[in-house]
Amino acid sequence: MKEPSVTRSGKLRKKYLPALYFDTSLLIEYWLTEGMERPPNELDLLFKKNENPLYPVVRELVESDAQLAGVVGVRRKVLSGELKTTPVVGSPALVELMEWHADSTFRQVIADSSSVVFLREKNRREVGGLLRRVLDRRRKEIADTKMNNVRSGNSGTEAFIDETWLDSSYAFSHGLRGLVQADLVGFRLPVNRTWGYPSLYAYLQLSLRDILHLLFALHMGCRFFGSFNPEYERVKDIMFEEHGMTLLSNPAEILEVL
Repeated sequence: MKEPSVTRSGKLRKKYLPALYFDTSLLIEYWLTEGMERPPNELDLLFKKNENPLYPVVRELVESDAQLAGVVGVRRKVLSGELKTTPVVGSPALVELMEWHADSTFRQVIADSSSVVFLREKNRREVGGLLRRVLDRRRKEIADTKMNNVRSGNSGTEAFIDETWLDSSYAFSHGLRGLVQADLVGFRLPVNRTWGYPSLYAYLQLSLRDILHLLFALHMGCRFFGSFNPEYERVKDIMFEEHGMTLLSNPAEILEVL
């Protein structure tokens, strides 16, 4: 049985220190760059010869994004295994990745399958309602097949859910490869503690989500905090002076500590 990455108190084990916490903004871009770190093989080159002429234009636009290109470098470094700092992702960021994945893939499916453009303008609450309709339909299909004792065939709703639900096997083998996944264990936030630095961060208009990510990273014992969220710049000095944690807000800074 594999040893957990954290102790019973929720601290990262010594072999993972020093550690770099991946917040959700960094994690999503790491996920998006899956496969981009590899040089093209013969099959890739063959596909490119016969691809839609639109694709090279899109690819050029993507590759010109400096931040995304930088994350490709980060991913390449992480997967090399030659690291002096351990990249860590906690379970809360994984849940947020699942939320983002459902929303973004829903919009992509709509874009690929329909000319009904207004659906792409739905907010997340509305997207959640539409996803619930598909989920209820799929549950009914499963219940009907069980009731009638017939074999369930492939359906459109099943394919839709497969496309929009983040697949754990893909995540472990590909999307999150190279990252140490840490359980959130033993985290407590008593009322009296909220009147300390959480109150200062709230005063400086960090959201609860942002504050919690900072507290999670501190709880696990991370020295570095990786995020592309500009909100953290307001408390960068406080994070270091009071907690000894350094904010890394661009790929170059992340590569320097890895």
